[in-house]
Amino acid sequence: MFSRLAVFTVAFIAFFSHAVVATWNDGIGDIADGYFSVIGRWNHVDVGFPGGDSEGGSVEIHGQDQTTVQSGVNCPGTTDITSFLPYVVTVDITLSNWCDEENNDGVAFNYANQHVDIPSDSRCSGISCDGFDQFNCWRCIIAINP
Repeated sequence: MFSRLAVFTVAFIAFFSHAVVATWNDGIGDIADGYFSVIGRWNHVDVGFPGGDSEGGSVEIHGQDQTTVQSGVNCPGTTDITSFLPYVVTVDITLSNWCDEENNDGVAFNYANQHVDIPSDSRCSGISCDGFDQFNCWRCIIAINP
């Protein structure tokens, strides 16, 4: 028969081995260790006169205690981003509505052996961004070592 102390010890270890997960925050929300986030921000501001429109895109790669920001993302086009990660993140924007409307159709990125399609991948979601009239943002959470 098991002693009460042995049963308690096994239950205690089982509970805490699953309950404690180290996390960090990328400015949007918590992320588990071993993962990174990719945040896309595209701004198109119509200021009301010809030639006065302003737009620009950036992609941020966040890891625990590290951030790489790539401004001037090609839209449409491909942008390779070298960062602290073991693989290059290649952002691929086809003829996309992200460049001038508020949706992410045609926006994807490749990391290691993974192709991540922003609108259909369950690891991605739209996020709120403040500061501009029309701001279209998304965030994906990906394993560092797939």
